[in-house]
Amino acid sequence: MEETMNGLALLLLRQAGVQKSLLALEERKTRVLLKGTTEELNEVLNAQQPFLMQSSNLERQRANLQERLGLKKPEMRRILALPETDGEKRLNGAFALLKEAVSRLKKAVDLNGRILEARVDTRNNLARIFGIGNDVLTYSK
Repeated sequence: MEETMNGLALLLLRQAGVQKSLLALEERKTRVLLKGTTEELNEVLNAQQPFLMQSSNLERQRANLQERLGLKKPEMRRILALPETDGEKRLNGAFALLKEAVSRLKKAVDLNGRILEARVDTRNNLARIFGIGNDVLTYSK
């Protein structure tokens, strides 16, 4: 069981690293959304793709490992609450790092969503003021 906990901890650490990379790109995207160009935004979006694929692959590996162990998600939290062995300490630490990375990433994604929404609202208001119909515009709500 100890070896399995170490394997699961390693997967969670790798996932936390991927999420931190995505966070860095999301923060770069914020700067681009505020002051950049469409070309710069496309570069950021293209840079995110491999990390999104890697994250998906790691999540699949984690789910498979837990399934082989007969663990479901609620049981994972129960394991984290048990008295800790060395493997469980590593698992708890990895889980905490992943949780923090995901929390920070969610905040950055939410900010970018609000920025995009504000830009679309501004564009729609300007189009309305100048009498341009939405059928002419590429983006609308």
